[in-house]
Order: sequence, then C-alpha cells, then structure tokens
Amino acid sequence: MHQQLLSNEEFFQKLGLLFATTTKQELGSVFLTQKRLTPYDQNPEKSDTKPQEDTLADLALAETPGPVLVRATNGASKQNRDTKKIKFSTLIEPDAVDAFYVRYAEVCKSGMTALKKKNRRRKNKKKASKATKTEGASA
Repeated sequence: MHQQLLSNEEFFQKLGLLFATTTKQELGSVFLTQKRLTPYDQNPEKSDTKPQEDTLADLALAETPGPVLVRATNGASKQNRDTKKIKFSTLIEPDAVDAFYVRYAEVCKSGMTALKKKNRRRKNKKKASKATKTEGASA
C-alpha cells in the first residue's frame, strides 16, 4: 500500500479526521513519525574515501536545513484486519517548519483531548492479589 503525500492543509484535515475516527471506535492508536529528508543519490559510486571523511560529509549536510517528512498512520496491521490501514504524509519545507509545528501542535492537542486513558484496573488487581498471596505464604 502506497503512502499518500499531501499538502500541509490536507494533512491537518486528515489528521483531525484520523483522531476523530480513532476516538469513535474506542480502540486503536495513532502513530505520528517525523524525520529529516536527506538527498538521495540514485547513482552511488564507490569511493575510496576513509570512513572518517564520510562522517564529516554527513556533518556538513546536517548544518544545512532540509525538508521534514511527517507521517501519520492508524497502526492497523495485517494481524488486525478489522480496520483498514490508513497512511498519509506531508513534506515540510525548511522555511515553513515553524508555522507547521504551531498548527501541528494545535491539531494534536485537540485530537488527544478526547482520548481515553488506558484501563489499568486489571494490572492493579493482579499486583494486589500477588501481594496478598506472598504475604499469606510467608506468614
């Protein structure tokens, strides 16, 4: 399944929709990932440079601002076929990063307010029962 590359506005709309559908289902997760996009050389030539020189070249590349790729998915896998896997992404240009993250934070906060906390009662009950069993065994 191929990922959709959307404009920033379309990305925010679909992200809000993804949060809404996840909270309606009362199950599921939303995974957000981001990484810096580095230039890709389609014809890599073998070079006789030392590994130290290669790492220095990477440092020089890190100083220049590059585009950022932001991905979102609902995390549905092959094992969980109840829901269709949703994947989409957007590309942020270096000059628009600050404005993007302001809007991104707003959308994420609004989407996370409706999420429920994980029910940990079962885990706490197991701990309590184990503690009483160990106290009874030692007495």
